[in-house]
Amino acid sequence: MVRMVRAIVTKWDDSYVLRVPKRYIQDNHLKPGDVVAIEEPLILQQNALAALIRHGKEHGPVRVMVDKQLWRRTPEHTMKEAGNGPARQ
Repeated sequence: MVRMVRAIVTKWDDSYVLRVPKRYIQDNHLKPGDVVAIEEPLILQQNALAALIRHGKEHGPVRVMVDKQLWRRTPEHTMKEAGNGPARQ
C-alpha cells in the first residue's frame, strides 16, 4: 500500500514551491538541494489506458453480459457459478 503525503503548492517569487511536512523530509533523509521524482497523474492515466488497450488486443473486445443481474450478485456466488469457488459438495 502506498501512503500519500499531503503537500501544499505556494508561490515563491517567480517560481512555485511544493511544501511537504517536516516529517516527510526527516523520514526520507532529504536536505535542501536534493532532487525528488514526482510522478505525474497524467502518466498514471496513460499507463492504465495503455494496459487496457493491450488487454483488448490480446483478449478481444469485452462481450455483452447475458445475465444483466450478474453484477448484483455477491462475488462468492459468482465464483461458484463460474466454477472458480470452493469445491462443491
